[in-house]
Amino acid sequence: VFALGDKDQSGGIDIQEFIGLMLPSAPSIIAKLAMSFRSITNIRESFKKFDLNGDGQISRSELKNGMKLSDSDLDIVFALGDLDGDGEISMSEFIRVMSPVASNAVNRFRNCFSNINDLVSAFKKIDTNNDGSISIQELSAGMREMRMSFSNEETNAIFAAADINQDGEISYIEFVSLMIPSAGDALSKFRKQFRNIKNAKDDFSRFDADGDEEITFDELVRGMGSSYSTNEVKAVFALGDSDQDGKISFLEFAKLMIPAASDALGKFWKCFRDIKVIRQAFKQFDTNNDGAISRDEVISGMKRSGRNFTEEEIDALFILADRDNNGEIDFPEFALIMIPSAPERISKLKKVYRNQAEVTAAFKKFDSNNDGAIDYKEMMNGLKKSGVLMTDQEMETIFGLADLDGDGEVSLEEFVALLCPGAASSANSSGGNVSSLITKFRSMYKNIDDVRRAFNMYDANRDGSISRKELEAGMCKSGQFTAKESSLVFDHADLDGNGEIDIGEFVSLMFPRAAELISNLKQNFRNEDDVVAAFKSWDANGDGQISFQELKTVVQRTGQRLSDEDINSIFVIGDKDQNGEIDLDEFKAMMLPSTSDVVSKFRSIRKTVKDVQRAFKEFDKNGDGSIDVAELTSALAGSFTKQEVETIFAAADIDGNGEIDYEEFIALMCPSASDIIEKFRSKYQNLTEVRAAFQRFDKNGDGALSKEELTIAMKSSGQSYSNVEVDAIF
Repeated sequence: VFALGDKDQSGGIDIQEFIGLMLPSAPSIIAKLAMSFRSITNIRESFKKFDLNGDGQISRSELKNGMKLSDSDLDIVFALGDLDGDGEISMSEFIRVMSPVASNAVNRFRNCFSNINDLVSAFKKIDTNNDGSISIQELSAGMREMRMSFSNEETNAIFAAADINQDGEISYIEFVSLMIPSAGDALSKFRKQFRNIKNAKDDFSRFDADGDEEITFDELVRGMGSSYSTNEVKAVFALGDSDQDGKISFLEFAKLMIPAASDALGKFWKCFRDIKVIRQAFKQFDTNNDGAISRDEVISGMKRSGRNFTEEEIDALFILADRDNNGEIDFPEFALIMIPSAPERISKLKKVYRNQAEVTAAFKKFDSNNDGAIDYKEMMNGLKKSGVLMTDQEMETIFGLADLDGDGEVSLEEFVALLCPGAASSANSSGGNVSSLITKFRSMYKNIDDVRRAFNMYDANRDGSISRKELEAGMCKSGQFTAKESSLVFDHADLDGNGEIDIGEFVSLMFPRAAELISNLKQNFRNEDDVVAAFKSWDANGDGQISFQELKTVVQRTGQRLSDEDINSIFVIGDKDQNGEIDLDEFKAMMLPSTSDVVSKFRSIRKTVKDVQRAFKEFDKNGDGSIDVAELTSALAGSFTKQEVETIFAAADIDGNGEIDYEEFIALMCPSASDIIEKFRSKYQNLTEVRAAFQRFDKNGDGALSKEELTIAMKSSGQSYSNVEVDAIF
């Protein structure tokens, strides 16, 4: 019976095959009706004629009158065509029932994906130009790339079935609705509540209970109410959360609920393909050069450029982009709305740098020459070292969005504004532009001797470092700086984040070129042995110390044309104890990479929690549940020096027992994991509570927690856990 029913040999019997099995005359009746249509294009045209009220659905009476069907034939067409059982036939359903090729192709295509995550991943992979929709060329190329065997006719049929609004492209929502019909049904039901784009912000705010500008799954559950099943809510959330960050942003919500908004955005995206074009367009629109564009400026700008946009489409742009409701769109708002993947890319970074302190620390690491600004090359290198996996195009987009004034550099102020918008506004009001503040501070000390004297002056207790209070007292005493400004300078100077500024950090702040020069010198050394050998070579008189003259001789020998001031700045950074000479320990501290640099490099090769889990198993050769130095050395041979391996091992071996256990390894590779686990542990006070929780979580009672069971339990625990946090704990 199964073999007879499974006509397309897909391994399952769908509703059409089941009806064909139970009503033997049904396939022949449908085949006869299908002969009325010459092609899928003809099927589309006929659908529009039959759909008399233009609601995008054909009712029984519309189909009966349009195709002149008997009641029995009408019953069969509706039984086979109304896949979602809503009493009407959509365009996609009509194509599938009237085109056997389309029906079989869609079924086979669906069977290529096992869950919503596979679908989202496939959509991103097929959408090669990242414009948020799939063209027929992209679909064909994507199928070939994923080794799917479909003829041109089948590919065209799948495309036609998915492209519901017939705009020549498949949007994310159309793609998921085709592949999971129940998702499209749930969305149609939900959309009936939202017909007006002008009310989109109010509707969004109604769901966004905590006012954080994003809708969580729990907020959606509460907002949708009891008239929706759990599966319907999950389907709507999956369709809305297109970047899979576990939340629905306002832009995602608007595209989900108001098809007209999504269509308008699609039209805009085709005109503005990259950050350079977007910046040029913004400048052209901003005729009064006030840094913001009004509705009238956009309308006149579009007309001047020959772009054909209706006033309704421009209204949609303003409603979606003007998030602060001030009647104008500034450049960040304009760029975010014009680059469909921008919010996803920023979301990627926000997951790594979760608060202002982490964002500021990242900025300091990225700013390799310590000049108070990040250029594109520094941004690219910093992102690669941080372990954030991004394409060159994504990094270019991030840089363009951050560089608000278009000067080719990103200041700390701009970097914070990108990743912590709320914090940025308070920083602006309390300290002004950080770059100009630091420039003003530097201008007080003309040469390295002035800087050395200033350091000793600020270091009131003579302990070799400047505390936050000491810097505040010294800067405020001059009468030129406020306490808030001194705090901003301190945050910028304290490179290692230990709460104090040593002489090296102070000189790097005042002479940003010094850090770049030292970085160039470091390139000559592969390991600690090279550094020691260089020290002995540079120490010409063999007294175990390098003097300023000895350093100058070596630098000149390398062919670098440096002034005495440049060499002096390098020397002062190296001479930590300020005794006028650099000993071996000071030289090693200056020339060897820091622990944080080595660990960042190690982390960058493992992108996800699963990567980290696999790495631990690979490194633990003897399978005893821990990694010793020999195992780590063997695993990293060729990629890391002996010195770097020892640095990594020391950083990971928290309890100092000579081995890295699984939890220590996770803590090293995913720094936030320890905090997440502590957050999880804090709910349970004793073993009894732990056992009770385990039994609650273990829904199927098999004595083990699957990832799905853990996820469900944690999401319903009353505490907010992201998917990343659940992954880390699992």
